[in-house]
Amino acid sequence: MTTQSRDLAISRLLDRAPRARIAPGTRIVNRAAHRAGRG
Repeated sequence: MTTQSRDLAISRLLDRAPRARIAPGTRIVNRAAHRAGRG
């Protein structure tokens, strides 16, 4: 599986999922990324 096809699959899943569901998830991921960067 190439990275291109993987990105396409991910974008499809994100398009299918309700945006309200995605938003809080991405916020949590961003917080985790911030902690990792600072720590």
